[in-house]
Amino acid sequence: MQIVETYIHNLLPYGIFTLITSVIVFLFSLNLVMKGFKTRLVRAAFLFCLSLLAWLFCAGLMIITPDYAFASFLARTYFLGWLLIPVSFLYVAYVFARRMDIYLYILLAVGTVLACLALFAPVHAVHYNYFGFYPKLLFPWNIISNTYYFSAVALGLLVLYGEYRKAETNSRRNQTRLLWLGMSAGFLIAISETMYVISGAAGLQKSLVTGAMFAENLALQSLMIVMYVLVILAYTWALKGTVRVLLPFRNALWLLAFLVPMSFIVSFIFYRFGKPLFPWGQLGILVALFFLTYAILRYRLINITEIFQRLLVYLLLAGAFFGIWIVFIIGLSPDSTQILLSILYALIVVALFNPLHTLVQRFVDRLVFPRQFNYRKTILDVSMKAVSVLDYNMLIEIVRDTVLNTVKALSFGLLVYEEDNDSYVPAAVHGVPQENITSLPGMHDLVRFLRLANREIFREELEDGSAVVSRELLETFDAFRATLIIPMPYKGSLKGILCIGDRNTGDIYTRRDVELFRILANHIVIALENACLYELAIRDGLTKLYISRFFHQRISEEIANTIRARRQLSLLMIDIDHFKAINDTHGHQAGDLVLRGISNIISEQVRLVDIVSRYGGEEFAVILPETDNVEAAAVAERIRKKIEVAAFSGKIRGTVSIGIATLDGKITSGEIDFDRIQSRPAMRSKVEGVKIELIRRADESLYAAKAEGRNLCRNGGVIHMK
Repeated sequence: MQIVETYIHNLLPYGIFTLITSVIVFLFSLNLVMKGFKTRLVRAAFLFCLSLLAWLFCAGLMIITPDYAFASFLARTYFLGWLLIPVSFLYVAYVFARRMDIYLYILLAVGTVLACLALFAPVHAVHYNYFGFYPKLLFPWNIISNTYYFSAVALGLLVLYGEYRKAETNSRRNQTRLLWLGMSAGFLIAISETMYVISGAAGLQKSLVTGAMFAENLALQSLMIVMYVLVILAYTWALKGTVRVLLPFRNALWLLAFLVPMSFIVSFIFYRFGKPLFPWGQLGILVALFFLTYAILRYRLINITEIFQRLLVYLLLAGAFFGIWIVFIIGLSPDSTQILLSILYALIVVALFNPLHTLVQRFVDRLVFPRQFNYRKTILDVSMKAVSVLDYNMLIEIVRDTVLNTVKALSFGLLVYEEDNDSYVPAAVHGVPQENITSLPGMHDLVRFLRLANREIFREELEDGSAVVSRELLETFDAFRATLIIPMPYKGSLKGILCIGDRNTGDIYTRRDVELFRILANHIVIALENACLYELAIRDGLTKLYISRFFHQRISEEIANTIRARRQLSLLMIDIDHFKAINDTHGHQAGDLVLRGISNIISEQVRLVDIVSRYGGEEFAVILPETDNVEAAAVAERIRKKIEVAAFSGKIRGTVSIGIATLDGKITSGEIDFDRIQSRPAMRSKVEGVKIELIRRADESLYAAKAEGRNLCRNGGVIHMK
């Protein structure tokens, strides 16, 4: 019991700070374990965290322990973790950069040998200092170990920097920059720890520590920072090729050939002039973990973005820690003021945990996702538009605008399934080279994967290398410049594929973004199916033109708009010449081909806003909004000439006769006093009268063309109603 009480009274701030840091690393490692080891990057990060945990935990225990023998035992595990940190970090850098070479394994072998020496050989000793027990490496192992330490760390940082320089996407560049900056800052701050471990001076008592000692150590740290900056500059010039003598530095062997002697010189200077002051390496680790966590949460470096949402784990851990503390208090039955204050502090923490957690969570959300858009509003807006719009092309535009304007995607592709040819056809594309736009067959690897998995695919999954990936999958991502692909299932079938590219902000897509895309995909695919059904109801099955009923509905609407806006509206009535003879001579199947071919020519020669309908068996009607009589006559003549020179089914030729009529909305509105009509029945009656007259005039012109010999255009002129 006396030993336990001594431990509690020796919980100095240095030891508490170190243990808290180790707990944070432990929680980080725990979340990696809970996500499983599906990717090499997760496994590498776990090994790095494990090395940090061994080093930090033993460091904290050594500081607070009153027993020299126990501190000596902990020193072995301390140096095991300390010596494995560089190579585990180097492994993280190599995995992130998607590269491997023999120098990684050489440094791993060196680190393993040094770690074994730290475990079984008398290469270190424990000194008592003003803040507690702490270990030191003995000469010459301190210089040898630190040369390896600095060389491996510097190589890892240069690997990250090189990956940053060659990153092709904004998100990849942001990921790498955060890792490089975070690890650089962390290791540069942790130099104080390294300086203590390898310093040749004996442990200091508090009365011997002076400001001059801190100044000397700060000067040595500044020297290290300057040398690191020079190395980065030299490596940058080597990558750019601006200094020819530095070109060999692109190779890891030449880098190590420079880094090893530089690290040896720095290690010797630290050994000779460094002072064993309190090591602030834990602060450096906290800085590095902050950047790493920020990169994970914002740029999905590792797929554990819900790391801070697993509140149950943290609550259970917090409960366990408080439970252990209470057991110690009850078992010891203390009456000192320090213990009473500790109890009061624990009660305050428990009371304020929930409100503080809420405030911190809001702060983290704003820090990690500063430009998050209003998901609820986006979903509501798209849902309202999808429900109210039945026009297929307009729905496609809504999908495109939502993705481009809301999430700021640089590229976008929407592929819709066509049952006729069993393929997924690009319906809307943005930011994709024209030569890359292609359909995907129903048995494409991407289609089969989406049908089987029914979930989104990230580009990083294919680049990880932990699973066999087909060439077709990679080629599809590259063709559409996609970072994320979302399936669009409907009633058990894959009806569409959403390909979304990198953000122009460089932010990576979070799990919240994916949830938004899933909801939008569900709304959109239902709306597209409804639009397709509506299209089937209003279009002719053979020619894919609008049916006569839809024509009469739309011409009434266009007449009302034309009169109200005081503009002009033209109508073309088109009839195929001698169509019965084509059927009798070549058969009805050939007649169907002629009908389909002529309908395609008519559609190609008019605008998207014009309305082309199959009016009868071999008769077509074309509504030309905001088109005067002269323009309508030009369109009619262009259609007639295109059909005259066309050959259908290879050898069949046909001609058409066209009648033209134009409504002058300005004159008609004044003649019938359109603006004063108040009731809907009266409005419909007037519009119906105008429609009948417009169609009659176009029909009369069509009959005149046929009577004069066919393959002609005849103009019925401009009408206005009284």
